[in-house]
Amino acid sequence: MNMMDWGDIGEFVSFGEVGRDQIDKASYYILVAPQNVVGTTILTNLGDMVSAGDQQPFVHLVLC
Repeated sequence: MNMMDWGDIGEFVSFGEVGRDQIDKASYYILVAPQNVVGTTILTNLGDMVSAGDQQPFVHLVLC
């Protein structure tokens, strides 16, 4: 994903982790295919992130 040409929207795209501490003043979040880490599940961190985002919209895309 980092190697893709994001064109004019590149300044609005950022890559990071999933978790409560990742919430900032973004208008919305699009999570593309987050993956579990060894020994745990991402669902807890994802749930914490959505809760911390309060009213910010989230779009979660799972690519198979």
